[in-house]
Amino acid sequence: MTTEATALISRPVIDTSHGRQLGRVKDAVFDPEQQVFLGLLVEARPGGDMFLQRERIRAFGGDAVTVESESSLTPLVAEPRARAVVESGVHLRGSPVVTEEGEKLGSLDHIALNDDGSIACYSVSSGFLSLGDRIDILPSRVKTIGVDAIVVAPDVDVDGREPSWSTPPGTDPNKETIVSEPDSQPGNLIDEETGRG
Repeated sequence: MTTEATALISRPVIDTSHGRQLGRVKDAVFDPEQQVFLGLLVEARPGGDMFLQRERIRAFGGDAVTVESESSLTPLVAEPRARAVVESGVHLRGSPVVTEEGEKLGSLDHIALNDDGSIACYSVSSGFLSLGDRIDILPSRVKTIGVDAIVVAPDVDVDGREPSWSTPPGTDPNKETIVSEPDSQPGNLIDEETGRG
């Protein structure tokens, strides 16, 4: 089962032992080098940002994130890796996604998480207001996550896997091959020089 990380933003964080709202999710924090979900940045009551480690999250509900107790939240300053990521300026959602060849695929729209906190896939949308095509990219195809862009392998296709085509055995991939195709009349071939059947 996967969880949509970006959908967690603004959900209340509820302490199940006392039934109290401890704050609201401010952001999902990801380690850009390891490509794992570290936890949630929580705007706590009263003021101040707290951090909720993924191991301390009891459940991601449709309406709230639950924890066992208030002690599940720790000050962000006490979490060096999470603090470094937050202060780095790397924000995944909305980041442009480009290939190593310089082709812009769109903007990161969603991040699906596996139960163990690893990233199942990144969803990239093209078009205005994320209304265009959607491409799911596997973490193995991501080369770099930076402050200004996410860089992916040049051969990412619509589902993030390697292209399904391959060069037939015994052919030179650097030579162009011309294939004649039948025209609208069965049994007729198109002449390669004239383009007529």
